[in-house]
Amino acid sequence: MLIAGLSGVQGALVVAFDEKGDPLTSGAHQLDFSYEGTQIETLFALCRELGSRLRCSEWMPVSLRFLRLPKSSSAFALPVGDPPGSSGLVIVACDSPGPLARSTRDSLRECRTLLAAAIQSSIRTEAWYRIEQLQELARRTFQDLNWDLKALTQHLAELFHADVVTILLEERDELHLASSTDQSLGRDRPVIYRQGQGLTGFIFESGKALRLSNTDDAAEIQRVAGIKRERPLHPERDAEGRYFTWQFLGVPMLFGGKAVGVIRMGRRGGSARFTLEDEKALQFFADLLGAALAPSWSLLLSRSVLESVSEAIAVSHYERDASGAKVRRIVMANQGAEKLLGLPESELQGRDARTIYAPGEYDKIREGLSRAISEGRSEYGPVPSRMQRADGALVPVVISYRILANRRISPASFYIIGLARDTSESERLAERHQSMLELLDAIGVVYFQADQNGITLEPTRTEPRITGYSLEELRGFPREKLYLDPRERARLLDRAREHQGQLTRELQQMRRKDGSFFWAEGDLRIVNDAEGREIGLEGFYRDVTDRILLQGFLNEDTKKVLGEHELFARLKADAEFHLDYLISLGHQLQTPLGSLIETLRNFEKGVMNQRQLAERLPYVIGQAVVCSRLVRNLSYMDKILRGEPFQRQAISLAKLAIETKLDFLHLLRERRLELIVDDESINRHLRVQGHREMLRQTLVNLIDNAIKYSLPGSTIHIRAKVWPQGPTLEISNYGFPISPEDRKQMFQRGFRTKRAQALIPHGTGLGLWLVRKIVEAHDASIRCHEVIEDGQKRVLFRITFPHSTARPRRHS
Repeated sequence: MLIAGLSGVQGALVVAFDEKGDPLTSGAHQLDFSYEGTQIETLFALCRELGSRLRCSEWMPVSLRFLRLPKSSSAFALPVGDPPGSSGLVIVACDSPGPLARSTRDSLRECRTLLAAAIQSSIRTEAWYRIEQLQELARRTFQDLNWDLKALTQHLAELFHADVVTILLEERDELHLASSTDQSLGRDRPVIYRQGQGLTGFIFESGKALRLSNTDDAAEIQRVAGIKRERPLHPERDAEGRYFTWQFLGVPMLFGGKAVGVIRMGRRGGSARFTLEDEKALQFFADLLGAALAPSWSLLLSRSVLESVSEAIAVSHYERDASGAKVRRIVMANQGAEKLLGLPESELQGRDARTIYAPGEYDKIREGLSRAISEGRSEYGPVPSRMQRADGALVPVVISYRILANRRISPASFYIIGLARDTSESERLAERHQSMLELLDAIGVVYFQADQNGITLEPTRTEPRITGYSLEELRGFPREKLYLDPRERARLLDRAREHQGQLTRELQQMRRKDGSFFWAEGDLRIVNDAEGREIGLEGFYRDVTDRILLQGFLNEDTKKVLGEHELFARLKADAEFHLDYLISLGHQLQTPLGSLIETLRNFEKGVMNQRQLAERLPYVIGQAVVCSRLVRNLSYMDKILRGEPFQRQAISLAKLAIETKLDFLHLLRERRLELIVDDESINRHLRVQGHREMLRQTLVNLIDNAIKYSLPGSTIHIRAKVWPQGPTLEISNYGFPISPEDRKQMFQRGFRTKRAQALIPHGTGLGLWLVRKIVEAHDASIRCHEVIEDGQKRVLFRITFPHSTARPRRHS
């Protein structure tokens, strides 16, 4: 999903390879194969077409016949792994036929090692999960001597996503059917295999596991197993009773150096293939099952389950040394133990069990085992510990113990079977995870995990800094309380379910501990278990409040976070706009200042007498008022942009409108315009709490705007009305019409209609924007309408005040 979000990428698809370099399965986001056959067949066809290029380390084009893409698109593949192509393949689709964006190409090439590790880690993680589930299945199965093998095969089928699972047990050197998910198997004739007979007989005879991608492929069977087989001896059916081509996985149940049974399973052809990790996990369980089904004491007297198991297993027993002291010694060990401890089995046998543990670890294990034995329990663990290799290196492990008691002798003799799993890889991944969290913390990004009820599990250090809650408060904290609207969490989860369980770059308002809100942008992913049940969620987010406020200042969309390049371009354009504004302001100030200076100089030189000056004085005052208005616009624009707080007081808008009208008398006379202020309606409906000078500037800008664009000889009206939304102040004039599209944009900073630009070239486009900002600072709103009054189409500006802010005057 992260790959699909890169520049120019329309969708992404990842193909995983097995240890032989053959495709196993694939996963995709907004991209899918155009299957010519099954998924596996399509993957093999793609790999055959790429051929030797799979071993290169560069991007290569992929034929669109393999993908569901329009002809105008293009697709590219990058082999990943060391060497290239050993782990898998990344395929990205572009929304144009051109080459892949260089930044995207370089970014993904640099991440090849990480992508390969992610593919391998995903396969290993699933295998570890299955081993843990198999351990739990073995524990529940072995507790009851009256085993339910039918339920056992069904559990195995669900765990491995198999269409059929069958268990066969040895009886007089033959394999006989014990249980199968195919209920019809064995009804017509007994299911019996001899050594070397078919695929199952091959496993029985060789004691080796067997994996096949197609049981109908005689050439593959000949190559992998070295046997010729025309058809299955006892074919199985799926849950609907149909025979079909299988992917096959079979493992021996080893006991005492020989196969005492076989577990085999199949998947429908075309689905994800069985992996080497699947084989190891099933072999582990098969060996435990073989040991449990065989006589218990034969286990302690033979090599039994200890062969061909991937985990380290050792059997220990108390013996007395030459001095008569009791010492727990290792009596059996498997190849996994040899690998883990770095010693051959011959040197492990008879070794004091304390020597294979890190200093101090054995005593803790012994105390736990002693308690389990005294309480009559048959198992202990799993417990974390550390074991010591022959070279002195310490290995982190998780160990489970099974306690077997031989009560046929007196006193009873206890044997301990210890199964250890090397967790160094897990710890390495945990360290990498911690490093990632530290990196996210350094750049101010929160990573969080929560259970299915939305309860925070383990918060990261960044979240307290952003939210104001402590780490202790956040542990067990309901995440819905972090949202400004607590219902938003449920809505986010619903949207995530509609998008394959993931959301990216979601912008939300969240709440801090002190009640203040902030803007957060992040990703969310629903976590599911192997059966697809939701078990929690995880995600990232960062505080983008400053970014959103900056975008709002720039009049940009605040429903998403702009990219760095886009934001820089907007800032650059804004700076250029302010420069243009200053130039325009200079042009607008030049005329009234020039007129004022000329009048004063003429008076100084005696060119103009007292009477002429008196006649000229109203015009000069009007020009000075224009200058004052332009300067005040600049001053209030600065206050608005910096968000300066202001103290509110009761304002009479009627008185303010009349005072403002007097400032424009000279312009009204020049344009032969009449300005009518309906002070009675304003006094009756409006008495606003606000900033007097800012509201005056609002009237100044709106009246100035009306004078500029009114037709000569027309009338400008200022009145108040009451609407359901609240009381309003309305200013209307008769001038040229404004289109609906322009009316929507005219309050944006710098916007001017084409007709306005032609009429007054040096306008700034800031007057109406400043009006909107001042009005919004008073919790009000402004709209531009076109209305019919006295048979004329008029332009009307309507400021709507909330009921709580605009208080009508009460008359006694």
